[in-house]
Amino acid sequence: MRGIFITLEGVDGCGKSTLAKSLKSYFESRGRETVLTREPRGKIRELLLNSKELPDAAELLLMEASRSEHTETFIKPALAENKIVICDRYFDSTTAYQGCARGLKSDIIEVLNNFATGGLKPDLTLLLDIDAETGLGRQDGIDRISASGLAFMEKVRRGYLDAAAKEPERIAVIDASEPKEKVFDEAVKITEERLTI
Repeated sequence: MRGIFITLEGVDGCGKSTLAKSLKSYFESRGRETVLTREPRGKIRELLLNSKELPDAAELLLMEASRSEHTETFIKPALAENKIVICDRYFDSTTAYQGCARGLKSDIIEVLNNFATGGLKPDLTLLLDIDAETGLGRQDGIDRISASGLAFMEKVRRGYLDAAAKEPERIAVIDASEPKEKVFDEAVKITEERLTI
């Protein structure tokens, strides 16, 4: 048996981390071993979020390097053990941030995403949609990417919504401006309708 792979996406400050923890508790209450993870991670995360200057192409390649390591050493083994994997960001983030917002070529990003993941796609992606200004206002701290500003984050949001329009069978959009309890209820409803937990 293979586990279930769920990803959470959205602009900075949309509430992914909060929802991830709530979903983990919910799935575990139903007897399913669940692990949380996020992208990017480790030393590459520090470099991506804290570097003073980083060319857009370098940002993209670092993201993909992190994703490849993450997928092969953490996500795939967990799925092979029949666990539910909840990942805060995956390849849709690269499509939205480096593609739509940074303006890097979408065909190159698609090839790199596929290469880095070995073709692994989430069983379900929950897109927490919120206007960029509200999302930025919710953040505790500012890193290199969130410091790119409101116009940048508006492009990121558009990139996500475009992706959801292209793959509605995989990406479900949730109104993240609602209270966190309502966001969680909607996430559970969607998960139960689309997946066998």
